[in-house]
Amino acid sequence: AAIVFTASGLDASMTRLVNDAGRYLLTRPESAARAQYEEFLKAEMSKPQVSSGMKSAITSADPAGQLVDYYFAVRTKASFQGSEELKRRVRNTLGIPRNRLSDSRIISSDIFFIARNAIVHSMDYVQENDSGKTKRTHRSADSVAYLCNDTFLLCSEFIDATADELKSSR
Repeated sequence: AAIVFTASGLDASMTRLVNDAGRYLLTRPESAARAQYEEFLKAEMSKPQVSSGMKSAITSADPAGQLVDYYFAVRTKASFQGSEELKRRVRNTLGIPRNRLSDSRIISSDIFFIARNAIVHSMDYVQENDSGKTKRTHRSADSVAYLCNDTFLLCSEFIDATADELKSSR
């Protein structure tokens, strides 16, 4: 349960961080967050078929605001499934430099996501071949505490790096 609740906390805190800080950062013309936003819009517009969400945003009474809403809805649409999503949907969206929050640090969270996904997607049970019994994957309290604490630490590192970006964009 601790791993699932930690994952929920990660999802909620990163979603809030991206939505709140990202909206400010992309208003800064020279920010990396702004560059990411512009790249996203260009990629969306160059698709063979523009999504209905993008069309609705463009044709709304407030296209600029609706495009921003659409961008953040896409970036925060679902739970984070691994380090690649944290890099793309959080670090890159917020324009956090790699030297501030490295690939290797974020990739180190994959062990947490493997455990989380095993629990959530297969309910942490495996059918044994002939006995008809179920076999539970056991984790020690220490290993669970390590995974959860490291994930919370990573969340705080994202928050600290974002705070640095906010300060430097003033």
